[in-house]
Amino acid sequence: MEDFTQIIDSFVSGDDIAAPLDFLIARLPDAASPYIVGGALRNFLILMIYGAAPETADIDVAVGGLGGDYPLEIALAGEDFARGDFDGFKWRPKDTPYSFDLSLLENFLPIRKYRLAPTPENLLDTVDFTVNALVWDVKAKVLYERNATRAIRERTMGFNSEKVYDIGFLAYRLLLIRHKIGFWPSEGAFRFLRTALDLEDIVWIERTLRARHGRKFAEKILEDFDRICCYSDYREYKKREKPPEYLKNALKESGDIEP
Repeated sequence: MEDFTQIIDSFVSGDDIAAPLDFLIARLPDAASPYIVGGALRNFLILMIYGAAPETADIDVAVGGLGGDYPLEIALAGEDFARGDFDGFKWRPKDTPYSFDLSLLENFLPIRKYRLAPTPENLLDTVDFTVNALVWDVKAKVLYERNATRAIRERTMGFNSEKVYDIGFLAYRLLLIRHKIGFWPSEGAFRFLRTALDLEDIVWIERTLRARHGRKFAEKILEDFDRICCYSDYREYKKREKPPEYLKNALKESGDIEP
């Protein structure tokens, strides 16, 4: 595994992330252990590897060490925040372009479903996809990673965990992240999307995409899904699926695609 610890540390130590986290830590009990997980770390590594990346709007932070009933809103008193998904909060600190999606590690859905100890190792073990399998311990400055850098270099999204919360939700996440970063699904994820969903799952995914992201964005993601379903051969799908716009220049320079 390539050691990206120092590079990740430089990213999270910037004022746009470090200052809000320092503010949060100062308001939480000493036992609190915040962990940055997934998307923001993934996008930063994409930027480091390819020189371009999707926009990062949110920083996902799971706070361990406080139990599942601790009222996180106490630490956010006087701040701009709202109730988010899955018992968490969306916090919009001042003087930073990022919003922070905060939740208690004990309430992370797979941790709770499978009754796992709320540790960074178990958090990493329950992250959905390989490209997201990145956890940064804010206090200890330790990076937990499992095949994420390899997946980013291969531009492929595979499954990281067998601890699935819900089939429909997993497919929703796969389609959403695939659309955002433009990576291929792995062959296993490709087969999953083509064969594992029933009509009820597909209807739920469509309704959820429309409700959370609007009709036009939902239609683009569903077009991705339709293209996947048009191919029975994975290699043919990969051959015909174009890379995302943000990566085209980097891939041309490396010779991975034709100019």
